[in-house]
Amino acid sequence: MTERLNILNSPIPFGGKGRNLTSAELKTLRTHGYKCSTGWKVIRTGGDDADWIGAAYRPQDGHLSNVGVVLTWGAS
Repeated sequence: MTERLNILNSPIPFGGKGRNLTSAELKTLRTHGYKCSTGWKVIRTGGDDADWIGAAYRPQDGHLSNVGVVLTWGAS
């Protein structure tokens, strides 16, 4: 089951590379029980017009691994 959390504090850029999660976003993820560190990313999943929804990824073995959580922000 995928969890959805409304914790992002800025949009996700277009282009497939996403952005690193901010320290505030990481802190909020930790309050939800995720053991996360710097290097976690959010990558847009909602298409060209949806800069407010994405999937969380963590670094693993030189690649990114999907965490199974969808992240959104309130400006949608």
